[in-house]
Amino acid sequence: MPDRTLVFHVGMPKTGSTSIQETLYYGLEDRQFHYIGFGQISGSRAMRILFSDSAGDSRLSKALGFDSRSLGQMRKMLMHRLLKSLAICDRRHATPIVSAEWCWRMTREEYVGVLEFFAARGYRVEPIAYVRSLWGWYPSAFQENVKWGDADFTPCRGVFDDRPQVRSEGDLIATLEVLEGVFGGKYLRVIPFVRSSLASGCVVEDFCRMLGIGMSPRRIRRANDGLGVDAIRAIYASNALGAGYGHGPRAVEKNVLLQRRLTGMGGPPFRYHSTLLETWTDEIARQHAGVAERTGAAFPNHPSSADDADAIRKEADLFRYSVESVGWLEKASGLPIRTPGGDDAPPAHVAAAVDSLRERQPVWARARRVGEFVMRELRRMSHGV
Repeated sequence: MPDRTLVFHVGMPKTGSTSIQETLYYGLEDRQFHYIGFGQISGSRAMRILFSDSAGDSRLSKALGFDSRSLGQMRKMLMHRLLKSLAICDRRHATPIVSAEWCWRMTREEYVGVLEFFAARGYRVEPIAYVRSLWGWYPSAFQENVKWGDADFTPCRGVFDDRPQVRSEGDLIATLEVLEGVFGGKYLRVIPFVRSSLASGCVVEDFCRMLGIGMSPRRIRRANDGLGVDAIRAIYASNALGAGYGHGPRAVEKNVLLQRRLTGMGGPPFRYHSTLLETWTDEIARQHAGVAERTGAAFPNHPSSADDADAIRKEADLFRYSVESVGWLEKASGLPIRTPGGDDAPPAHVAAAVDSLRERQPVWARARRVGEFVMRELRRMSHGV
């Protein structure tokens, strides 16, 4: 029987997973634990390639143009890194940690595959899941899809919604039941992703305290914060009317840099108006009740403060642009957006400005991105993450 623990952080998506992963990848020095980052920081891509037959269907695989041969080579490399990390854990008697928010989307059979793989190596898998209120999760997921090139106005859609035969990511009850059934209810930890109930209001600090990881607050990183509504509107225009995300490794990098640049727009956060989700009100209440039954914590209702003038009610609201955001785009892109003699900003003009920004990235931004890859690889080689 397995006599060692492997911590399996499964998300859910949009609950601070990237911040947890970057902090553990770069900042974990507590030798009682070892973070398995596969040299990629997040374990999502690696775990999908290793334990799912659907790896070729992922947005990243499609964007990069991976075929079965390249996926096979990637699987071989990732398995080598996984076994090397487990060997480090064996030598140190350290507890391994795998963090992969895509795993929230796994099928029962895929979870069983994970369980059996690690059990054969002497590990008992103990899942951790942060679960978020669907009132906030759905707009966050929509925003993530837009960042990946979508122009599909489907308010209640998941982040990894590429396998329609698999349960919805918003089906909290069904996912927790599958996790309980495979790994055992006594080993599954479910934590409401509510800032007021997290340690110091921080999911990274909460995660580390829960496991007893010694982590200096100075090493905690924040990553993949949401873009404001103005930036999402700008990207949506490019996706719907312009060049959009593109394909290939260069396209992925260009879009990462574009999103970073658009944080300079500022403006209000991206929010749904409550009326946009009113059709799903009863189902959301049922899902939240299922979480409360397991955790004893109730999610708050949709905040009335979110129903302001910037809240999204319909797709047409994604083609409304503030004067400030249009001015910022004109200055950043060097292109005219407003119609002569007026303040109208045609969405096609906004799309053209965003496309221009995507193609013309500052040298310093590209150099910084290269530096991040170098630091990531150095950390992998020195710490085996």
